[in-house]
Amino acid sequence: MPENGTSFVMTNLKGNLKKILGDLYGLRTWGEYAFRQCKQELGWTDYRFTKFKDIEKWWEMIFCVHHD
Repeated sequence: MPENGTSFVMTNLKGNLKKILGDLYGLRTWGEYAFRQCKQELGWTDYRFTKFKDIEKWWEMIFCVHHD
């Protein structure tokens, strides 16, 4: 952001917002890292889906694997 810039975050969280948001954002890094590792292990890092049908198929596979 520019030096004189301003940003706002709207939330319904209570307490020390800097710590809570920092902790939550920190978890995002681990999720992205795990997802990247899985994609590399499965050989999916060489593909990029840009068509809606391909994206839809991708999520269908993901939800089939992660059903409870």
